[in-house]
Amino acid sequence: MEHKKASLHFIAYSAYSLFIITQAKTQRGFNDEKRLQSLFRISVLLIALTLVYSIHIVLIAYGDQDRNSVIDLVVIVDFLLFTILFIELVRHPELLHNSKLLSKKHLKTSPFVMAEDTQDLIPKEIFNLIDQKIEALVDKKKFFAKSKSNFDLFSRAIGHSKYHIRSYLKIKTTSFMALKNKCRIQMAQDLLLSENRYTIEYIAQKSGFDSLPNFFKIFKKSNNCTPDEYRKMKRDNR
Repeated sequence: MEHKKASLHFIAYSAYSLFIITQAKTQRGFNDEKRLQSLFRISVLLIALTLVYSIHIVLIAYGDQDRNSVIDLVVIVDFLLFTILFIELVRHPELLHNSKLLSKKHLKTSPFVMAEDTQDLIPKEIFNLIDQKIEALVDKKKFFAKSKSNFDLFSRAIGHSKYHIRSYLKIKTTSFMALKNKCRIQMAQDLLLSENRYTIEYIAQKSGFDSLPNFFKIFKKSNNCTPDEYRKMKRDNR
């Protein structure tokens, strides 16, 4: 029985080792050098486990009662190696799983994922043209105040492909929604201070917000206070 168990472990470790190594070739977007270093450590652990079980088989087959303590020691070493292997795989599940199955937050902290060279996503001249167009839209703010403004209309107003615009926003570590909310909040701030008679509902509508609760939520997130509190605070500081 012990012979069969040890043989099954031997086959399992060998197959698992091959499976781990093949993952390096099938997955994309990973830093091969760092990833292979970890795969090397895992492979060494698997080889060590295989050797330990080979010794285990020999001791069981040709051992006697005097070697029971040696067999116990081999089992303890095997358990320790397996524990280290388990910890390695728990810390870095991306070594086994496809990157699409893992959360982006996890992949951002992974030492094996290659940092994308964002500067190569878009030609410099196109980047500059998009930058100028977006700056002009942000300065005027009228486009973002339209309640129906969306990314499709945004890309048409800029006059460049959606791919290049998304690449630009990625390089700038922002998004269309972030730009839109920023401009709308700035408009709301200006309106809050321009006329005291403007109601919050009117200001929210003029700034492009269809929903008053959504306006309060985004405004508070941006300013750490409600529109009424913002108006009062700014007037008291004058």
